[in-house]
Amino acid sequence: MGSFAGYFKTRVECQKLCKQNYQEKCYGYMYEPQKRGTCSIFQYSLNANFYNSPNSKVSLFKKCGDAVVTGCCGELTQSSTSFLANGDMSFTYNDNKCRSTATVTCGQPKGLGFEKNAAIVVNRINYLKIGWLGETIHAQASCSNGTWKMGNPPLIVSTLECQLSDPP
Repeated sequence: MGSFAGYFKTRVECQKLCKQNYQEKCYGYMYEPQKRGTCSIFQYSLNANFYNSPNSKVSLFKKCGDAVVTGCCGELTQSSTSFLANGDMSFTYNDNKCRSTATVTCGQPKGLGFEKNAAIVVNRINYLKIGWLGETIHAQASCSNGTWKMGNPPLIVSTLECQLSDPP
């Protein structure tokens, strides 16, 4: 089993511990965003069979040499906005067993009659896409070495928000 290494806001912070061979040799790590960002480090070889679960929110990564390699990413999750209303955000993946691309959808809740502007925001400050007056918007995400990236140039996704605001 893995050893508890701490709580982190992003998977990348957990990955850094593994890359630095936290305390002892690191063979892999597990990041659990739904459990306060729990990071566990595996200090013994990971030769067991691992299975993907479509409902899992846990990401397990095996270290190969000096790099942690995987072609799949865990599920994306919506973060609460810091100062604006939250919109409805959904994710559609190319494959629920090995997620490598995703379409992120953001819009206002249906049936409320609002005419709000929607925005997909990456890492609290990067407005990736903005829709006007009730428009539902979409953006693409891609997985690279176990990390979700969005935008051009690509931003590593730590937080993802669907913000709603009144039109100007």
